[in-house]
Amino acid sequence: MSEVPFVSLVISSNTPDDEVESLLSSIRLTSANVQQLEKRAFIADDIIALITVAVGVGQIAEYGIKIAKAINSWRHKAKEKEIQVEVKLERPDRASLDLNTATDKEVEEWLSK
Repeated sequence: MSEVPFVSLVISSNTPDDEVESLLSSIRLTSANVQQLEKRAFIADDIIALITVAVGVGQIAEYGIKIAKAINSWRHKAKEKEIQVEVKLERPDRASLDLNTATDKEVEEWLSK
């Protein structure tokens, strides 16, 4: 198995620190590696986190579903606390996905492809 870059999270600086940590911890529980990167110059206040997974051939979709469930669970809890979810999923080969407007199914489909 090798470590494969999976997806980047762009988390708005408006997101409370405890919610950022909760999101990243939830994803780590799926056995994915989450690494916070330096801030990008053009969105200097946002937090960038790279999610990588150690997978064998054909396991990307399985990890995508696990990570989607962790993200969706976090989104529901944040919304119950009336916290605006300002997070986007990004990959070089796809249009970004805004977690504030996406459905659970859209998150799962986006991450499992």
